[in-house]
Amino acid sequence: MYELQIDDTVRFEGKGKVQYGLVKSIGKKFAVVYNIGNCETRKIALSRLTFVPPVTLSPEQLSMLCRYQISWTALTGGAPDVVQVNISEPYTLTLRDLLDGLQSIRKAAPDNAVLYDEWFDPLYSRYCIYLEDFLEEKTPEDVVTLPGLPNRASKVAGILRVIENLFSKSVPVRNAASSLIREINGYFIDEGKPISERTYNDKEKEDFLLYYDKEKGKGNISNADEETLSLYRSFLDDLCAKENKYAMKTKGLCCIHGDNGFERDLAEAHRLFLRLFELTADPHYAMYLGDMCYSGEYADGMPQYEEAFRYYCIAAGGGINRANIYVADMFAYGRGAPKNPDIAWRLLENVYSRIEERFLAGDYCCNFAETAFYRSKCIRSDNYGCHDASLAYESLLKAGLAVQKRMPAGIEGDQELASKIKEATDELISMGLVPDHSKSAEIRVNTLFKLYLHKYRRMIMRIRKLKNGELKITYSLEKLPEDKDQPMMFIFEPKTGFCDMVSSVSVKVTGSTLENIPEESVYFNSTDGRNYFIGGTKVISIDGEYIFSR
Repeated sequence: MYELQIDDTVRFEGKGKVQYGLVKSIGKKFAVVYNIGNCETRKIALSRLTFVPPVTLSPEQLSMLCRYQISWTALTGGAPDVVQVNISEPYTLTLRDLLDGLQSIRKAAPDNAVLYDEWFDPLYSRYCIYLEDFLEEKTPEDVVTLPGLPNRASKVAGILRVIENLFSKSVPVRNAASSLIREINGYFIDEGKPISERTYNDKEKEDFLLYYDKEKGKGNISNADEETLSLYRSFLDDLCAKENKYAMKTKGLCCIHGDNGFERDLAEAHRLFLRLFELTADPHYAMYLGDMCYSGEYADGMPQYEEAFRYYCIAAGGGINRANIYVADMFAYGRGAPKNPDIAWRLLENVYSRIEERFLAGDYCCNFAETAFYRSKCIRSDNYGCHDASLAYESLLKAGLAVQKRMPAGIEGDQELASKIKEATDELISMGLVPDHSKSAEIRVNTLFKLYLHKYRRMIMRIRKLKNGELKITYSLEKLPEDKDQPMMFIFEPKTGFCDMVSSVSVKVTGSTLENIPEESVYFNSTDGRNYFIGGTKVISIDGEYIFSR
């Protein structure tokens, strides 16, 4: 007599009907059973449980199912869906299997409900996709192919996806069987032809292009041989003629940079991005158009400033920070817009603040380094109505920190940008516009922590008296329940040239008359540099000179 094991499928009577469950544990008289029907777990007497043996399928049986020569119900002997189904050894689902299966479907003409339950669901959803027992068919060795082009395995997957889509749209598979049969037969014929003479559908062409996509793909089209490059260009042209958006963008970029076998052709790039913008209203395409109009290279070298301004404004409205900077620049220089340094500066400061917020939130790969560096250049120019050398210096220090934080990501051009930032910083110092760095400096707390003094998060100070009578105060941000780590502060101190993200800052206070040193931490959210407040109520006063050291 068979003895039940854990995870066995069992049948039992419950609430007047037959139910099925999985055995979770076994005692002397009872078993704990998970009821598959209602997802409940309870004890059931062993005498009430009947073992339901698993169904084991052979490769021959699976082959018959794939070719729709036997139904799932007939194959499993009518076993209920809850019964475990095992496969005796792995089986390779072939393109021939699908061809034969579609021919059987065309002859038998089952409706979609029957076909789904008796063929597609067990073949595709239950056993083909989620189990490794089905192997990928290998393309014959004598068939020449290229990476990214369809092979036997990808063709099988593609046909299955098409059939799945037919079910989702309630299109009778029997009606589409003839076209799928022609597609498979055409593929077999193509295997004997040169690659360039084969037939490819639009999805296969796009998949080939995506395979060589610089950001998402596995292949490198820059190092491809001439046959691959020729096919790549041909697929791009074919899909662009059909206004495939991915192909139009890809070819447009190729024409801008003159790569991937395309000569530099800004007129063609302009045409493609103009059409893409008309089709999608995507602000990124407006940005490309703005760049081309600004340079005027697509129009015999004549800048189209008013058009560039219009497109940059659209891109800026779509949230592209670089476009906001260019709009500011055009106001600063009076190109395509009335010259207005005040508007230029306000626009620049708005975008600078937004990008700085992203940097402070931990997005070190944002363009804060470039934006802060550009801001320093604008401050030093005569076009932005701001000539504050200390502010330019602050921007350069922050740009340097941003590059340093971003270096581990290996972003191209960061080393060059870091050199430019250092060169500009050294120039400001050599011109005497900012002081040489010192090891320590007297500071005001309300200036040092101006970014963090607000009512939504308190700051903390811990005060300790040193042996020489000086005070040491350590400042940090209050950690809230939702914070995983200690909050960081973006601290800039110009006299010492200190600029970094830190969890705490310590200063020494000399000449203070404070006698009663609080044993507990002191919380505050505003200060005038000497008096500390919470919501307008003073919590402590600390006089003396505050000294910050690098």
